Amino acid sequence: MTAVTDPRRGAVAHPAARLFVAVAVPPTVGAAVAEGIAPLRAAAPTLRWVAPPRYHLTVVFLGAVDPAAMDAVATAVAAVSVGTAPFPLRLDGRLATFGRTVLWAGVAPSPPLARLAGALRTALSTCVALPDADRPFAAHLTLARARRGERVPAALAGASLPAPPAWQVADTVVLSSSGPARASYPVVARCPLGAGAGA
Repeated sequence: MTAVTDPRRGAVAHPAARLFVAVAVPPTVGAAVAEGIAPLRAAAPTLRWVAPPRYHLTVVFLGAVDPAAMDAVATAVAAVSVGTAPFPLRLDGRLATFGRTVLWAGVAPSPPLARLAGALRTALSTCVALPDADRPFAAHLTLARARRGERVPAALAGASLPAPPAWQVADTVVLSSSGPARASYPVVARCPLGAGAGA
């Protein structure tokens, strides 16, 4: 596990934050996705399109986490990750929407990802109250959001994405969505997969 530290104090910096555990999308895959959706962006320029450096697959949403629980969260994610072998993952080319306000790309069925999500939910539920605990896990890559009062055009939800390359998931990341908008989400912890898998 790699944690973000405060260089002035040499200690882990844990401000109150809205956190989520995710699988990162590699830059090569993000670039392929961005190229594939370029015509859609041109057709719907008023949508708030997600920048490729912010692409990720949310595995568990934590919401606002008390600073006192930060270390326990990072430890739980690291423990589950270390017992999970790296696995391949790919998008499946589907595009759809949530309530016509969020455009997303589908993920090919992945039992290892589903097991990872379940194990993380179980481990993290001992640290924090999960706001989406009762919601079934549905892997997806968010591409764009409609502005207030607008909707994602129906034609976009019926479109398809040229399948980008598959990638090997090698770690999980705890990301923060608090604070001002940045080019990418701040990484609170990075937890490698596989060191204890099968042990």
